[in-house]
Amino acid sequence: MRITGYDGEQAERRVVGGTVVGPTPVVTASIVSVADVGGNFAGTDVEAVLAELAALSNADTSLVTVAATGATETVDVSVARTYDLTLTANCTLTLTGAVNAEAWYVSLLLRQDGTGSRTMTWPGSVVWPGGVTPTLSTAAASVDVFTLFTLDGGTVWFGFPTGGGGGTAATTVEAETTFGLSSAVGTDTEYARQDHTHGSPSLATLETSGHWEVLMDGGSPYEPLDNGSGTDWLWVWVPG
Repeated sequence: MRITGYDGEQAERRVVGGTVVGPTPVVTASIVSVADVGGNFAGTDVEAVLAELAALSNADTSLVTVAATGATETVDVSVARTYDLTLTANCTLTLTGAVNAEAWYVSLLLRQDGTGSRTMTWPGSVVWPGGVTPTLSTAAASVDVFTLFTLDGGTVWFGFPTGGGGGTAATTVEAETTFGLSSAVGTDTEYARQDHTHGSPSLATLETSGHWEVLMDGGSPYEPLDNGSGTDWLWVWVPG
């Protein structure tokens, strides 16, 4: 007997001893339709749906590197979850590719070029902690890292600074002698020891001018409060 496969090709098959033998008809994936009752795919056949799944999987590990952004740059989160952008001008960013009612995120590495002091204008849909837009590092070749995610297809993007050289707290500390303490016994937070690490502190030992004072617990003897590992104390500025 002669039958026609799903791909339109004919195949000669015979019945031998009650068993059908011969070429098996080929089923072409692009011909097999898909009914998507949950709204999960845009494709209408098996081939298209498989392509969508592959693209989503690849996007999680794909990296898009842009060596020179210019004045505008578009980030498509459906293409990749990580973008490495070198800013060569003050740049306006556009975010696309997110789907409503799904969790979409992207990590952005923003590099200053050899000139530096490039700025980023974020979409109005991006909101930042405390409502304060972060300022990028200004030094040439410096890097700032941000993570953004959305749950409503990009109507609102939640942005967070997650690394790099921007927005860091001041780390400069003064020697003990700057605050009238003598003698100096080290650097960094050593000056915060004052001179009453144990026992009731005497008011006469407190400097009349403003100074940093280590925070003490209320026990007896008094103990300095630290970060739990003993590597740094908690301290407060005492006005004069």
